[in-house]
Amino acid sequence: MGHNEHELPLAKKMAKELNMIFFPKLNWEPGYSSVKNADFVKMEAGMSVVSKDEYQKKYKKVYLLPCVQFWVSPQINWDGKLLGCCQNLWGDFGNVFAQGFETCLTGERFVYAKKMLCGEAKTRGDIPCTKCSLYKEILQNPLKKKDIVFSRF
Repeated sequence: MGHNEHELPLAKKMAKELNMIFFPKLNWEPGYSSVKNADFVKMEAGMSVVSKDEYQKKYKKVYLLPCVQFWVSPQINWDGKLLGCCQNLWGDFGNVFAQGFETCLTGERFVYAKKMLCGEAKTRGDIPCTKCSLYKEILQNPLKKKDIVFSRF
């Protein structure tokens, strides 16, 4: 974010003009373009932290686990495959073009995956989440309703 943090006020203004939500995220790669002016970024972005490490120390959990996308914005690939989240590139939960969106969202595997992510079901090999490196975090700290409801994803 350091390379363009000075553009935060402009981005915020543009979002308002376009009637869009201003939704900045923390830098995903800590070694790339670190924040230069933490106070400015916190103020302009409306954040209380400026790095994933700082977030984890303050809130005692991983920053923005994409797993919440299963509830708030299920990811669909260009070819219609329901992926669940943006991390999943290796499996799917059906095809919304062929089967319909509602059918895929209520499908047994998609519903089971959500239960796994909340710690309510055992890991199952046919669920794409089991191949995800972030799922290891979930096994240690399953998602809670408040993680989903108050997600900034």
